[in-house]
Amino acid sequence: MSVFALLKMVTSPKKRAEFLQTLETLRYSTCKPDSGCIGYRFFQEGENENTVILILEWQTQENLIAFRNSDQYKILSGAISLLCESSEITTGSGQPEALSLGRGRGIHEGGSG
Repeated sequence: MSVFALLKMVTSPKKRAEFLQTLETLRYSTCKPDSGCIGYRFFQEGENENTVILILEWQTQENLIAFRNSDQYKILSGAISLLCESSEITTGSGQPEALSLGRGRGIHEGGSG
C-alpha cells in the first residue's frame, strides 16, 4: 500500500507564479525513478487560485521519510516559508484521492512512470 503526503498551501497573488515555478522545478528532482516516488501532483483549489494542493505519493513509508530528509524537502520547506501565507500537511496510507479535496484545477501531474 502506498503512502502519501498532502500539502495545502496558500500563497499571495504576487508570489504565486514563483511558488508554482518552484513546485514544477522540484518535480523533476523529487520524482526520480529510484526515489520510490510514484506520484507528484499539484492543483489550484477551485475558485481560489492562491490555494495550492500538492500530493506526493510514495511506494513505502521509508521513501517518504527519505524525502523528508532530502535537499528537495528543504527547498520545498524554504519556499513555503518564504512564499506562502499558511500551510498544512497530512500524511497517510492508501489512496490520497479518497480525501475530500473539493473541485480543483489541475496544474501538473507527474510520476516516476
